[in-house]
Amino acid sequence: YDKFVAIATTGWTSPSTVALRSIQRKIVRLDPRYNPKGTSVDIGSLDVLQGLLITRMIGTICYRSRTEFDDRFDWNLKDYDDGRGDRFEVENYLEYQGNKFAGYYDA
Repeated sequence: YDKFVAIATTGWTSPSTVALRSIQRKIVRLDPRYNPKGTSVDIGSLDVLQGLLITRMIGTICYRSRTEFDDRFDWNLKDYDDGRGDRFEVENYLEYQGNKFAGYYDA
């Protein structure tokens, strides 16, 4: 893009936000399917870019409060019958958010 306008953003950022975003960008770049040239990459219907998935999981943790997580999720392991074994509800939620986000993009 030659020019763009950021619509949903803050007026400034903080060093901690810069640090977090730096780590998120590195995660995306480490993904073997990351394609910075913008050409089409066949990632399959369920095989999303893991870098974007993990980055979204981190982002979700950062913009939701600890109180919100504590109120919304409990400490009980659940079996989701998907062959991956028992896991906490919050783990399932974060993975869902990551998959949803990564599914929107062809990085």
